[in-house]
Amino acid sequence: MPPNNKKPPNKKGRTDLRQIGLLGTIPFLIGVGPLVGYFIGGWLDDKFGTDPILMIVFLGLGLAAAIKETVRIIKEASRDSEK
Repeated sequence: MPPNNKKPPNKKGRTDLRQIGLLGTIPFLIGVGPLVGYFIGGWLDDKFGTDPILMIVFLGLGLAAAIKETVRIIKEASRDSEK
């Protein structure tokens, strides 16, 4: 039986790809979070006749959620780079 000459996978490369994937989602989050809040708030404004109060509130909530998730992703990526 021939010896197994396969090297173990490079963990550094795998970590780099994981960080690229994590950090690559940030622009998507920053764009989509407020956009979803805007549309939900606009729909609720039409439903309840509170134009533009709920749209502004949900736009702010979408932005806050996007920022919170961005901070979480950056912390996770930096924690992975320390390993």
